Amino acid sequence: MKKLTLLCALATSLIGGGYVIAQESEQLTEVTETSIRILGNETYKASDFIALYNKTTANLSFGKTGIPTNGTFIVDESFSTGYLNPNAGGETMNVEIKEGKTFTVSTRIVGAGGNVANIYGDGTYIVDMTNNESGTSTPLFLHANTIFKNSAFLNTGSKVTVGGGKTLSTEKSYLRLKGNAKLTIGEVDEQGNVVSTGNLAVYTSQAYKDNNMSWLVAQGNGNVLTINKDSTASMGVFHGIKEEYTSTEDGGIDLTVNGTMNVGFNSCSWRKSFAFWGNNVTVGKSGIINITDTNAYADMFIKRSLDNAGTISIATGNNLYMSDNSTLTLREGSDIRTNGVASQKDSVIYLQHGDYHYTDGVEKNGVTTTGTLANVRVILEADQKLGGFALRDGATLTIDLNENALALGGITVQNGEIFYLILDDFINKSLSVDEDKTFSLQDVQASYKTDDIDNYMYIDDLEWITENGRSYLYSASLAAIPEPAEWAMIFGAIALGFVAYRRRS
Repeated sequence: MKKLTLLCALATSLIGGGYVIAQESEQLTEVTETSIRILGNETYKASDFIALYNKTTANLSFGKTGIPTNGTFIVDESFSTGYLNPNAGGETMNVEIKEGKTFTVSTRIVGAGGNVANIYGDGTYIVDMTNNESGTSTPLFLHANTIFKNSAFLNTGSKVTVGGGKTLSTEKSYLRLKGNAKLTIGEVDEQGNVVSTGNLAVYTSQAYKDNNMSWLVAQGNGNVLTINKDSTASMGVFHGIKEEYTSTEDGGIDLTVNGTMNVGFNSCSWRKSFAFWGNNVTVGKSGIINITDTNAYADMFIKRSLDNAGTISIATGNNLYMSDNSTLTLREGSDIRTNGVASQKDSVIYLQHGDYHYTDGVEKNGVTTTGTLANVRVILEADQKLGGFALRDGATLTIDLNENALALGGITVQNGEIFYLILDDFINKSLSVDEDKTFSLQDVQASYKTDDIDNYMYIDDLEWITENGRSYLYSASLAAIPEPAEWAMIFGAIALGFVAYRRRS
């Protein structure tokens, strides 16, 4: 009887042009000449539609009111759809793309919120975003090679994870995160173990070299880009990465790199290849950022904070710039290589911000650049070696030493001679410079911790002492204060003396 019902339904559809109804359970998958609606846990193949209508395109929907779905569309023949759309919240949309086949979405990726979209398989997922935008709060999990064609938009609340060893790439335009959008490359579990790897490639094709459009753009607040361990993101092999922000102070993007991020810059009219006018940049122990181009504008510019435990390599002719009120945290394993040098111990970090290349009086593309001073905080979470800092006249550099040692090449001041240095949690010889790079201590303020309640005392007798070709900051008064271990010995001796006195008594 069930077979007869299906044959009758099929015959009715072919004769009357109505719905084709595929019944495997109580749920129904609805198919017309222009649309496919998958309901329940059913599976529908592209080849079935092609055989029925001799067409390779139809709008694809999942679920409808009152009938949620966890269904699957199998792309066993190349297929395209105007949209990949859940009808209501709570839908799970599964699309499996077979090897050698393509699945193209030409209007939008996902529609309503509260859904999940899984795109997987060995084929290719093509998102043709011509004059359209995409995404809402629906998480989109990409385990298929994915290409964004033209302008790719991830709208407010979009969550996209690229995994399964697959590639998310873009062509001819840019990938834009439009506020509270989250793009994750690769997957890890709660313990940080790699679940699957992914690859993001933004316009790496030579054919698009001259379009000046090779960007990952973050617009609005709350955007997040995460590159997990063993995964890779390459932005602008020929151009660069640029970040836009709204007028709000918190606009921009949080970036976490535990994998590899490659940034190029050639032939681009924009002057900042790696400009973060937003929130925080965190590079973990396994993280690598390569800014590979020697173009004179391919600098790394940090607006808010940089927390580094990995490797940042910036090509010859370009540098790292920390803006006013920004924070630089250097952890164990930190290796920041600016201007093409081989290691952090030779790198100079610029503490200033301004227009374009941040250097006074240089004309670039008809604009005479200006730089302004930046007051920056540097936090040491481990001993560090660094080539030095370059400051603006009158700037304040605060270094939280945390009783770690910082070996500097020196500190230079641009367009002036005065700067202010604040050293917190100082111990003797925790700051040193090359022997010939000492500076006046008139405007240096150092403090040391007196107990575990974070009480600090200021030091007023700093001086330079030279040992083995290096100059160290030293305080005789601080040297006279016993270290905690010495205090323990002193109190121990007092206690023994008291015991001996009691016995004699």
